[in-house]
Amino acid sequence: MTAHNAKKSAHVLVGIGRFADPWHDFAGTGAAVAEALEALGMSARVLDFTADSLTEIDDADLVVVNAGCDRSVHQPLDYDWQRGVASLSRYVSRGGPVLALHAAAATLREVPEWRSWIGGAWIDGVSMHPPMEVARVDLEGTYLVATGLSSFETLDEMYCFLELDEGTEVFASYTDSVNRSHPLAWTHRSQGTRVIYDALGHDPQAYTNAGRRSLLAAEVAWLTAGADEGSR
Repeated sequence: MTAHNAKKSAHVLVGIGRFADPWHDFAGTGAAVAEALEALGMSARVLDFTADSLTEIDDADLVVVNAGCDRSVHQPLDYDWQRGVASLSRYVSRGGPVLALHAAAATLREVPEWRSWIGGAWIDGVSMHPPMEVARVDLEGTYLVATGLSSFETLDEMYCFLELDEGTEVFASYTDSVNRSHPLAWTHRSQGTRVIYDALGHDPQAYTNAGRRSLLAAEVAWLTAGADEGSR
């Protein structure tokens, strides 16, 4: 990882092939995330989400996973991918922080550890989203991630009925048209590693919203602050 006071680096991994889908512009949103990280003073490198790219993350201060899944692909991961996932596991085990975005709740389905790292998942037949709409994102300011931030409205795809695991701490949520609250973003600690899942960011336009960019900045600050601070 980057030496103290040096510019921190992020690897932004964007879905391709079996980790892409017809509904998301992963290249476009990956570029938008990288631009936002650069604006925060980080060095951001955009990489295709491949087995080889996972072997290149050892020195990253932050790994951003912006990928989904091709539901028509059912074969197990091959040897190269197993090697890549092992590299990601080593990164997590040594405390490397991870930011999982939007469709990442449904990626790496072949790897049970992925869900245990991010603290939840998209469940086919249960999870869903309403049509794209201007919706309110409610922030819980008692959590360190959201301290000082205000709830905001944004045009984005609001995920609903995601399944969460024990140990998650939700700091952003969305209330649907029948007054049901759905978690949108949460922190999770895995093996001492800081992880955030954030369901926002369907398309590049979503990252032009000031509230969304402020939330992303707060998430990155928490993730890269170090393990000496609590989540609240």
